[in-house]
Amino acid sequence: ISADRGTDEKANRAKRKSLETDLKKKGIGYKKGVGEYKYSSGEGTGREVSYQTSPKPGMSKRRFGKVMRRLGRKHGQETVITKDKNKPARLHDTESKKPKPSGNLGKTTPGKHPKGYVWVKLLAQKLEVEN
Repeated sequence: ISADRGTDEKANRAKRKSLETDLKKKGIGYKKGVGEYKYSSGEGTGREVSYQTSPKPGMSKRRFGKVMRRLGRKHGQETVITKDKNKPARLHDTESKKPKPSGNLGKTTPGKHPKGYVWVKLLAQKLEVEN
């Protein structure tokens, strides 16, 4: 999940602080990372700060998913990516009140994608979404 929008660093810092506060209120653990993506218009690449989250002890997967979709909607995300151990990554819509079935993104592996698509650097580890 990410709160960064546009290139205004001061505004993005305030939005990140707000997101971190919301995550702490819900008791959700997070790791901060830097992500890089390609613009669909072909203008190059952009960078954003993203958060890898994990549920608090005792929180069900369903409840965690609902909370993450709500936080994504609140902070302007169109979609949220989730990943369970030994299962493929999934893409969830946050904009519709009745969630549509999530889409399968495939498995995640360490390293850089050969076509230069989405990657997130979490501390010293790189994760990416493969199609």
